[in-house]
Amino acid sequence: LHPASAPLSSPHLPFAGLRAQAPVAEKRLLEGSSLYIHCPYTPQTGHQQKKAWCRMRGDKCEPLVETSGGPTTYPYTIEATKGKIKIVDHHYYETVSITMTNLQAEDSGTYSCAHRSNSNQYIPFRTISLIVSKEKKPLPQPKYLQIQKTSLSQGSGGSMYDRPVPGSCKFL
Repeated sequence: LHPASAPLSSPHLPFAGLRAQAPVAEKRLLEGSSLYIHCPYTPQTGHQQKKAWCRMRGDKCEPLVETSGGPTTYPYTIEATKGKIKIVDHHYYETVSITMTNLQAEDSGTYSCAHRSNSNQYIPFRTISLIVSKEKKPLPQPKYLQIQKTSLSQGSGGSMYDRPVPGSCKFL
């Protein structure tokens, strides 16, 4: 069998079963603020599988809140809340929404939206790095140009004009 025509489950392609992991997004927020994030999932993930919001510890997904899974009726959503974290699985849109309120610096870390597989493993499908700062850093003060002006009179009209003197600009 030629490798280009090998099926995806072929032993000739040892990593074919691995899903490409999306790059980790970074979110920077201030203490007291809230995180809102949407995690789209594929139809293969399935709306009947439980979805979770996990704090990542190395490669391990530690669930903080999890939906109950299973079929739903209109409006086709399942939600769960635990403490300051809310997860909503929007089956129709194949998206999980996460809300974390009243963020604190100790909430900084790596988090993932995940689904629970048939073997009870949590499979991350979107990962973010959350950085919560205690206070807003002051912006650097802009440096202004100071233009020295001089009055020049025009010969016949006698009117005055303020114009910068060449070479008189300086940074403060």
